[in-house]
Amino acid sequence: VGRKVATSVPLTSVAVYEGHMFAGSAEGLHQLKGDELVEVSELREPVNRLVSAGGALWAITGQGLHRLQYGAWKMVSGAVLSDVCEHLGEVVVAGGNHLWQIKGDALVSLTSAPGPFGITRVASYGETLYVHGPGQLTIFDGTRFGARNVWNWPVEKLWDWGELPSLNTRDVLSLGSRLY
Repeated sequence: VGRKVATSVPLTSVAVYEGHMFAGSAEGLHQLKGDELVEVSELREPVNRLVSAGGALWAITGQGLHRLQYGAWKMVSGAVLSDVCEHLGEVVVAGGNHLWQIKGDALVSLTSAPGPFGITRVASYGETLYVHGPGQLTIFDGTRFGARNVWNWPVEKLWDWGELPSLNTRDVLSLGSRLY
């Protein structure tokens, strides 16, 4: 442990953006300055998730999606969302059973078809967008959820890639050459 930073509230998420560490909590957003977490006055609502993607810091709250870019915070959407990731140079946002792409200051739907389950996380790995829900994992190929093999059959069956480690999965992570 390099050092410990005490906090009076439980943290819900952490992210690094432009060399600065940010942490979310039920009380809002905090930034690490020296040996303490300092409140970020622009975002004082509970933070569910923080993600650094596409040259910005994204904060998902119960009120919507907020973006820190070029030193300023902006609310991008008031939708209930669950995750953000960068995929093939674009920022992808998930919520409910839908996927969107960020275009300027707006969410643009990636598909008119809903996903097969509630999406909790999205991860870009090997030029493929992986879509996670509790105990479930599939891919989004740019036009539809799930994949087809050479015989045009769905490939979400157990024999195609095995079972998830548990039906109680809560996250997916793309890190270097691995997908966890």
